Amino acid sequence: MTAPGQEVAFFLREPLSAEAPLPRSGRIYLGDETCERRLPAMATLESLVSRRNEIAGLTLMTPLLTDEGMARVAETVARLSAAFGRGFEVVANDWGVLELLERMGGRGAELVCGRLLAGRYMFFDSFPEEFLDLLAARGVRRVELNSAAQLRATRGRLRERGMKTHLHWPAMFLTATRFCPCDGAFAGPDREAIASCSRSCDRRFAVMTHPSGRRLILRGNAYLALHEGLSGPPEEADRIVHDDLPAGLDPSA
Repeated sequence: MTAPGQEVAFFLREPLSAEAPLPRSGRIYLGDETCERRLPAMATLESLVSRRNEIAGLTLMTPLLTDEGMARVAETVARLSAAFGRGFEVVANDWGVLELLERMGGRGAELVCGRLLAGRYMFFDSFPEEFLDLLAARGVRRVELNSAAQLRATRGRLRERGMKTHLHWPAMFLTATRFCPCDGAFAGPDREAIASCSRSCDRRFAVMTHPSGRRLILRGNAYLALHEGLSGPPEEADRIVHDDLPAGLDPSA
């Protein structure tokens, strides 16, 4: 369920064919928060551009990046911003992405602070003013929060700053590993392993139970946990981002 006036978005995973169904309403998210090898392929970009009249808005998620990844993001942003104009957003989880877009003149993309950047303050009752000042100086007007508790604790101050809030559903981010559990390679200086990535993690998940009884999800190289104590997305968020997790994990489904 979506609260009145609340924006809704849906995560789109590759591979994407020209005939693949798209959400009939709401914004589309693509990309990845934790692995640059899961940035969208050029074929996916061109497929989306050819169907832009079917898409309410498009958001590119970006992770921590190497220099090669940064160059790829620059190319992707240039292509998508030209096609989607004001309907295009970039979620930054690397300060370098904000600097890159500033050097590119913004390229018409609306900037969003990713939940990995905002998540470092998830156990705080508020964001440091210096952090919010830095986001504002970079033109960031939206913040992706990591938990319902963080949303409720910080929403008021963010709205005073003119910033809108997003929350991913049904899971929060916990941590990421440099070791790829699917391809059995470490991300980082091993360029050969990066180049040979088969993206075997696409549309694959592992669900496990922590000794505490909490259910954990492994998606790619990221560990997630279901939001606790919620039967549906919180109404306080300006936008709910529906992640591409199996429907059986969503208590509101």
